[in-house]
Amino acid sequence: TSTTKADEDVGDDEDSIILTKSFFDVREYRRAAHVLEGCKSHKAFFLRGYSKYLSGEKHREEESCSFDANQANGVRHGAAANSELPGLLRELAERR
Repeated sequence: TSTTKADEDVGDDEDSIILTKSFFDVREYRRAAHVLEGCKSHKAFFLRGYSKYLSGEKHREEESCSFDANQANGVRHGAAANSELPGLLRELAERR
C-alpha cells in the first residue's frame, strides 16, 4: 500500500493526538493545545485549533459566571469574549 505525506504526518503525531484525547476527556483544553504544538498533520492542526477555541470558551464561561456574581454585588464589567479567537485567526491565515 502507498502512504501519503499526510498519512506519515499523522503517524508522527499519533502519540500527541492520543494524549490530547485524554486532556479533552477532563476538559484540559489549554494542555491539549500545548501538547500539539509543533505537530505537522492536518488532524493535529485542527485539534490544536479546536482545543484553543474550547479553552477560550471555557475561560469566557468562567468569566461570565464571575461577572454574574459581581453584578449581583453591584460591580459592572464588560461582556466576556473568547480571547483565543484573534490568535486562531492569525494561525489560520498563516496556514493558507
